[in-house]
Amino acid sequence: YYPNYFIKVFDHELEFQGSFFFSVQDILAGIAYTLVLLCIIIPLVDINTDRWLFTSPHSPIFMVAIPVAMIVLYPSPPLFTQTRADTATVIGVASGVMLACWFRFSSSGVPDPYLGVPFPLVVPTLSRVIKMAGRFLVGILVVALTRILSKALIMDVAPRLLPGVKRCAMELPHRFLTYAAVGFSASYVAPLCFPFFGL
Repeated sequence: YYPNYFIKVFDHELEFQGSFFFSVQDILAGIAYTLVLLCIIIPLVDINTDRWLFTSPHSPIFMVAIPVAMIVLYPSPPLFTQTRADTATVIGVASGVMLACWFRFSSSGVPDPYLGVPFPLVVPTLSRVIKMAGRFLVGILVVALTRILSKALIMDVAPRLLPGVKRCAMELPHRFLTYAAVGFSASYVAPLCFPFFGL
């Protein structure tokens, strides 16, 4: 009785875990992509691309085109998995943050963050902790509002504008655009809101 019971419980656990974890092919493909990208990127580490990314008027084109190409060229498994949507989310946030950094640098000329390094360690006072908590709450509020508005616009308005497109086909654009807006608002819009609240 007991061995059969444990086998059934173990099988049930494997079925439950299998619905949430990535498949072996996803993991192996991720490792292969990582190795290929490392072989390409490691020789380019010494090239200073940050200055070009922040100062070139053409860099936003690459900041959007390359992530979109990465999402489009991502291999589609025969069965539905959440990995492609998760990849679109991560790439969307990265694209939004890069666009925010470019916009902030081009509009205000933010100085090089490495000037003056190493910064001295300071024990925060009570007023500084309150200010940090206020910035955190304002940032979370801005990011949450951005996500709600972006999701509503894309998932509700886009099918009305494009009636032939199915709702499931909007998943990847929804993820990319929503989380690009979230990354942009977290890196550019939220810091602009801090002075309005005295933070």
